[in-house]
Amino acid sequence: MTPIKQRNDTIRIERLTDILLRKRLWIATILFLATLGLMGPLAEMGIEMDNRTERFAPKGDLGFKHLAEMQAEFGRDDVFTALVQGDVYSQVFLDRLKQLHDDLEALDKTEKQAASLWSVPLIIEREQHRQAMTLQYAMDRRLI
Repeated sequence: MTPIKQRNDTIRIERLTDILLRKRLWIATILFLATLGLMGPLAEMGIEMDNRTERFAPKGDLGFKHLAEMQAEFGRDDVFTALVQGDVYSQVFLDRLKQLHDDLEALDKTEKQAASLWSVPLIIEREQHRQAMTLQYAMDRRLI
């Protein structure tokens, strides 16, 4: 590249940079509105987010073939999160949490592995020794 052509390219880049910096608010507004305008048609098309690991596997991948066999044998390993609002230290909260656990265990597809304050093991000091139990166990037996 000749020095004159290189100088002309540098001048063009400087001018473009100057324009972009002076008009940055307008450019950002136009890009934002264009993004919003394009989101509408995409939402109507029913595009869904699918982040399953199987979607990223190349066809015929041996590792994912084994994963599919394991899932067929043992089921999927999906984790779901549910929240209960309220004061964690109140009886009302614990009653609502117990009701949520009961409702989850009543579902056909639940593997009865709901973990929360209600079902996590506690270490309770009793009569000079430590005892591990769940909050549900301790409250049912009026130990706490």
